[in-house]
Amino acid sequence: MTSRAAGIIASFLERYVDIGIANKKRRNKKHHAKDTAIWDARLPKTRTFPNTTAMTNISTQPQALFFSKLPLELRRLIYSYAFCNSSGELELQIAKDTVGDGHPKPFELSCPTAQQLFGFPSSCKLSHVETAHLIYQSNTFLFPDITTFFCFQRLLPSRHFSHSIQSIHLKWNHAWRGKYFLEGVPPYNLEAWNRCWKQIAADMEGLKHVQVDIALGVPDFEEEFFTALVDVAQRVRMEVRVSWKNGGKEWPFAVRKGAEGLF
Repeated sequence: MTSRAAGIIASFLERYVDIGIANKKRRNKKHHAKDTAIWDARLPKTRTFPNTTAMTNISTQPQALFFSKLPLELRRLIYSYAFCNSSGELELQIAKDTVGDGHPKPFELSCPTAQQLFGFPSSCKLSHVETAHLIYQSNTFLFPDITTFFCFQRLLPSRHFSHSIQSIHLKWNHAWRGKYFLEGVPPYNLEAWNRCWKQIAADMEGLKHVQVDIALGVPDFEEEFFTALVDVAQRVRMEVRVSWKNGGKEWPFAVRKGAEGLF
């Protein structure tokens, strides 16, 4: 085979490989857009609430001795003691997907550990006005995944999400779905991770403490994961626990490597 023929064949093969790579990128981009659209469609619509709770048309409950005999300052002391969960954390949950007609159903958010705390605030408007914000201030909200965070953010009144919540605990434990992570499938990809932390940095103004747990087999993506945390870490106390033991540089937050129990 002449050198000219070999060059033609090599050029053809190189062009063939380039076309194959370009086609694969287009397919991946199309699948990514589809997966993102499906995930976004399952998130609840953002609810709108008044910025403040008007005190008009709210009964002072004169027939209730608790309200009529105890001054507000004393009631607030009782509330502060009563509305902190014993564990200090309120874990939110997403209902598991069920087999249906093939169409993904909207995500359903629940928080069983908070139900007992909301008994009194739900009894009347006055009790709700006086206590609801304390439930958000006094507890750490545990998000087992990013989807749960976005559902919570869309359903909660913005005054509580932005100003009342002071502590959150967010987990990323999808090491067993590494294929989805590498292929960029939300909510397991870095795009969803970055989107989550941009939302926290922009909207959660009352935040004071953040705990983050990341379970990943290797430290290869440490910089990508940690870079998203920097803006939030500059104004809150942040603790990050990760499953890997080695690698990485210094970050402006506490990092505990090789933490057990993250998987």
